[in-house]
This record gives sequence, structure tokens and C-alpha cells, in this order.
Amino acid sequence: MASGAVKKVRKVPADNRMHGLDFLRIIFALLIVFGHYRVGAVDNGVFEGDPGPRVYNFIRFAVEMFFVLSGLLIAKSVKDRSYVNYMIARIVRITPALLFCATITFAVAVILADTKWGVRADWQHWLASVTVLPLLVNDTWGIDWPYWSLTYEFRFYFLAGFYMIFFKSERALLIATAVWMAASFFALVIDNVALQTLTVSRASGCFAMGIMLHFITSVPRYRMQALIVMIPSLIVAQMSMMREAGIRHINGDDFILYWPEAIGATLFMVIVIGAFVYVPMPKRADKALQLGGMMTYPLYLLHMFVGWVIIAKCAAHGMRIDLAILTAMIVIVPIAVVISAWGEPFVGKYLKAALKSSTNAIEPHLPKALWKLLYTPQVKRRTPQPVAPSTADVQPVLPVQALAPDASR
Repeated sequence: MASGAVKKVRKVPADNRMHGLDFLRIIFALLIVFGHYRVGAVDNGVFEGDPGPRVYNFIRFAVEMFFVLSGLLIAKSVKDRSYVNYMIARIVRITPALLFCATITFAVAVILADTKWGVRADWQHWLASVTVLPLLVNDTWGIDWPYWSLTYEFRFYFLAGFYMIFFKSERALLIATAVWMAASFFALVIDNVALQTLTVSRASGCFAMGIMLHFITSVPRYRMQALIVMIPSLIVAQMSMMREAGIRHINGDDFILYWPEAIGATLFMVIVIGAFVYVPMPKRADKALQLGGMMTYPLYLLHMFVGWVIIAKCAAHGMRIDLAILTAMIVIVPIAVVISAWGEPFVGKYLKAALKSSTNAIEPHLPKALWKLLYTPQVKRRTPQPVAPSTADVQPVLPVQALAPDASR
């Protein structure tokens, strides 16, 4: 090799799945579950006493952490897919877990629960949860309280798909995100409900933070521009967090969020997620981390009401609050793993086949312009040109005759 020091550059893992982020998802999903159980067990009157130190209230912002992760991962995945393939992948990812978790929650509410604790145990909300589309319209259609965040996730998926139809470059994504943040900021300042719904301002700042992390970690030529757009993204996220905390406080929540805390929370999200993009994980742990990362979705859907019922049953038998919470987690986590490992792939296989069959049947009848919008990949990759090796690094090649065996022997 040519002489000279070789500069080492940190690279994002080459595979499509970053297992450091899977590890992060597992940790924060378990924190969400613990926070909801610890604070909720006291707020719901299952246990008496203090709901815990003030720091427990910040666990609620782990949900915003998942919004940031969604922005990062969707930005990484959309460029390789057509709009149709992207939407099929999203539907197959979100629908099977909703079917299992909403059904279990409904059954527990009808059969086992003495108190409803805000669960909407009726056929309308169950059907709305498993068919997905009503959740896109309104965050009150979910059968259980945690389903509120799915409304904003689904709206973000819709906006990402809309971008995929009309824009075909990463530069366009960067500009579109900057415009999106300007509109979200305006919607929050004037407090216009319709504009807030259109811009998904409840979570748009967090989604944009994730998109900018994609540019910072994976698109070096737009890194400086992404750092600039990151600033309004952080501001919009902080404004949204302050607004939601204020609404909860008016409705009786004792927790008050202050601006320095909101600023610290958003910076923490960006730094931690950005760092874990590069964190290497043991190769032998890849499958376990992938399963754990996938498990966090059904765990989030299932944990709230079903876990509270388990905690209430434990409390009725005289169990302490910490042991009751541990018991609920011991029950809920394996169920989420089973749903993720076996239930989702089983249902997803048939759902994907049905969606593929439907789109294939429609495809020949579409006008050419519409077909191009819906079925062409987001970014057409350029085939890399072969690079000629440096003459300093090429070893002299012996003539072919010199390598032939001597015929006289």
C-alpha cells in the first residue's frame, strides 16, 4: 500500500437495520411501561401514596423519543422504495399487532376488569383500532389510551408517502422538512387547530429531528444544511411539549414542565439517538436485538390497560406496588414477544400477499403518468463507476509464459 497514515472515519452500519437503535427502543419501551405503571397505579387509586419522584414524569417523553426514531428510520427507508411498496410495508408492519393487541385489550376489559380506567371497551373502538383508518382521523378512536400516538405516526407516514409521490431527491426532502417546520411553528404560534392537524404539529418537531439525524449521519454533503434545519425542529418540538404539558396541567396533572427542561429533553433525544446510530452491538446478539426492537410496538399497544388490571389483581391479594409492577411486566413482555415473533409474521404474510395481488391487478390499468408516480422508486441509485487502482499500489505481473510448467520436465 502507499505510504501515509490512513484516516479512520466512523461509519453507520452497512446493514439496513441498526441494532444500536433496537437496543435503544427496548430500553425506552420498558421505561414507558414502568412509568405508566408506577404513576398510574397511584393515580388510579390502586395504591395509596406518592406516585414517585419528579423524574418519573419525564418518562412520558420517551414516546417523543420514538417519534424521533420514526423520522430517522423512515427517512432512511423511503429512498429505496416506490410509494406502493412503501405503503404496503407500513400497512403490514402496523396492522397485525393492532389486531392482536386491540382484541386482547377488548377481551380483558369485557371479561376480567372491574374498572375501565379510560379503556373504550366497545365494538366501535375495537373495529376502529384494527382497521387503522379511523386512527388516522382522530386520536380518540383507539381502544386504549396509548393509541393516541398512532394517530400522529400514521399522519407522518401519510406525509412521507405524499413526499415520495411528488419529490425524487434527498435535497427535496431537506427543503420540504424546512418548510414543514415553518408551517408547524406558525400553527403553534397562532394556535390554529386545523393547521396543527394538517402539519401534525403535536409531533412534527420530533419527526423532523429524526429526519435531520438521517442527513447528519448518512448524507455528508447536506450535513451543514441539516444542522441548520435541526434548530427550528428542536424549537417546534419544545413548543409542542410545553403546550401539551400545559394542557395536562389545566386538566388536573400536577406536573409542570419548564422551558429549560424541554430544551434539555430534546437535546438529550438528539444526542442519544445520534450516538446510538454508531454504537456497535455484538454480532451474536443481532437476532435478539431485532426481535426486541420489533417487540416494542405490541408491548406499547398492550401494556397500559391490561397491565393495570394485573396490578389491581395483585394489589387485591396484598402485594406491594413494586412486586405488582414486576408481575405485570413479567406477564406483558412475553405476550408482546410472542405476538412479534409469531403472530405478526403469520398475519403479515397473508396481508402482504393480498395487498400485492390487489396492486398488481390495478397496475396495468393505470395511466402511465400515475403509474410512474406510484410505482417508481423514490431515488434511483447510480451505478458506481469502477475506480482504477493507483499505479503505486499495483504489484508487477509476471508474464503468463513464466507461470506455465516447463515442458522439458
